[in-house]
Amino acid sequence: MTRPNAASYLCAASALTVLVLALPGCTLPNRVSVAPGATRDSLVFVIAGETGSADMRVVYGLTVQRCAGDLVFWTIVGNGTTFLPDRVRYGQAVPGFAATAGPVPLSAGCYRVIVSAAPPVTFDVGPDGVVRLRQR
Repeated sequence: MTRPNAASYLCAASALTVLVLALPGCTLPNRVSVAPGATRDSLVFVIAGETGSADMRVVYGLTVQRCAGDLVFWTIVGNGTTFLPDRVRYGQAVPGFAATAGPVPLSAGCYRVIVSAAPPVTFDVGPDGVVRLRQR
């Protein structure tokens, strides 16, 4: 595994953040959450439509980054015609999406998962490896 330089991380994070924030005033049609029982070694993101249904919009990408400093640990991008599966395991290949950063192993700390057209979700990885959602 080659590790992209810091500029690559910031570029990928900035591009995905712009896509997420490009919808001001609009209700975001997608949702992302962390599957119950997640740990740093078995972190699964659940992707759904606005109401929690499978009816979601096309996704341009997914990024996992540190809360402070926006250091990117994993980014996957699509071409704008592909739906993410309803469950995405951190670091695993997703058909139709290319990894542009990472995956980098998660250490203890605060992270944010960003999916295009979805509100970001913030979670903590504890020293024991257990993942806990942060309350909004």
